[in-house]
Amino acid sequence: MILCGGRGERLRGVLPDRPKALAPLRGRPFIEWLLMALAGKGLRRIVLATGYRGDAIARALGDGRGLGVDLVYSQEPEPLGTGGALRLSASLTSASPLLILNGDRPRPPSGSSATPTPLVTAASSSTRGAGSCAFSRRGRTGTAFSAAAST
Repeated sequence: MILCGGRGERLRGVLPDRPKALAPLRGRPFIEWLLMALAGKGLRRIVLATGYRGDAIARALGDGRGLGVDLVYSQEPEPLGTGGALRLSASLTSASPLLILNGDRPRPPSGSSATPTPLVTAASSSTRGAGSCAFSRRGRTGTAFSAAAST
């Protein structure tokens, strides 16, 4: 699953006509590079959790076959936040474990002192031995997280 529904407020000055996932990078939208990398690792069915300008993403990428993947779209009817986007998109996949990627952030911002972290967060549809995440009443954001008990 790739989260690509953000409004891109900080990039609006340089990307006034497109969502962040379609930012050009070496002649292609950023998300195309990400999708081709995933296809190269054997991933085929990918859910795109879209929001702001999701129609533009769907027009640009279509069904994904040209990039070696099968794309499924989950369009937010209104901004739901990260937790809400995950909750809305969850019914479109039965993958376990589920890989969740940010569709606009390959590494920490330039000049950041943050340690680079992987794009991938693993989650499992099985609750056996897993931690938990509670969502707000409207399902928009994660409100509490707990780790699995150690054995």
